[in-house]
Amino acid sequence: MKRIGVLVIADEVLGGHVHESNSHWLAQQVKPMGVKLARVETCSDDLPDIVASVRRFLFDLDLDYVVTSGGLGPTPDDRTMEGVAKAVGAPLVATAANVAWMRERCRVGHQLGYFQSSEPNEGLLKMTRLPEGSDAMPNDIGTALGAIVTAGPRPTVLFTLPGVPHEFMKMFEQSVRPRLKAGTPIHSEELILYSEESRWFETLGRLETAYPDVVLGSYPERGRILIRATGTEARAKALIAEMRAAAAAYLTPRPR
Repeated sequence: MKRIGVLVIADEVLGGHVHESNSHWLAQQVKPMGVKLARVETCSDDLPDIVASVRRFLFDLDLDYVVTSGGLGPTPDDRTMEGVAKAVGAPLVATAANVAWMRERCRVGHQLGYFQSSEPNEGLLKMTRLPEGSDAMPNDIGTALGAIVTAGPRPTVLFTLPGVPHEFMKMFEQSVRPRLKAGTPIHSEELILYSEESRWFETLGRLETAYPDVVLGSYPERGRILIRATGTEARAKALIAEMRAAAAAYLTPRPR
């Protein structure tokens, strides 16, 4: 099974100013593809933090794919592309094709009254500089280009996406999803029990041992618990069937 990680690069998330939703959305997209979301982390916009985090995702976490979210904009605090370049030991370069793409975006934006000039300023040109050797990902909504970088021992393919959710989603669908190698869909099977959690410690432990390929979890809710098994459809359903049999007396609310 292919493994993917998400690195969110955003001071605004760490500061509690923005609720991060891109990783949650991505998890919902890759699960039916049979790609496991294996790691989600958030780091600051400080360049050394970005470099260290990107290196770890590429070289230490045994991931097939990495998606970064945020830090691609035109201002000095947007340092993701510089951090990725430093992490893989490549300079930032602006190809003629990237500059031409930005000039066209700027021309159209100026006609619409969005940009002051029809020529890109230094902030816009900053977004045309990608790690040398990377492939550019177009952005049909905004002005931040994405980059596809391959590095690490596996090797791992890294995609840089904007943090703005609608741009993140559009670029994932356009440029990331087609490059992910799909496998057997990951399935979750659930069971509601009207009981307190600790009663099922031994049963859950036995099932966890019997189904090492299935992720088993118990989640308390008001007056009940949710048992969830995640793996292949057949194995997840088989585990829940055993749990249902063991907990037959707790499948309906108990009379008060």
